[in-house]
Amino acid sequence: MHEATVASRLIEMDRMLKNKFSNLWVSVRKAFLDLDSDKDGYIVAEDIQRYFGDEDNLDMVDLKRLMKEKQGAITCEQEHKENRITLN
Repeated sequence: MHEATVASRLIEMDRMLKNKFSNLWVSVRKAFLDLDSDKDGYIVAEDIQRYFGDEDNLDMVDLKRLMKEKQGAITCEQEHKENRITLN
């Protein structure tokens, strides 16, 4: 039951963030440049919190979980592309 609750919160947070991003920025690049406050090439949960910290449903623990989940998906996709390039 607890895992289902966490999963539903993460899905809702993902939707909320996607809506906010699409309403505030015209491109992913512009969003990244605005969010990467220390210009180190990475966006961390605290960077997102600076923009959306007033949201009632922006729980930092859940945000970090969501970011970790998304990072895993990106890493797998990159590895798949690298393997495909190597095989061709």
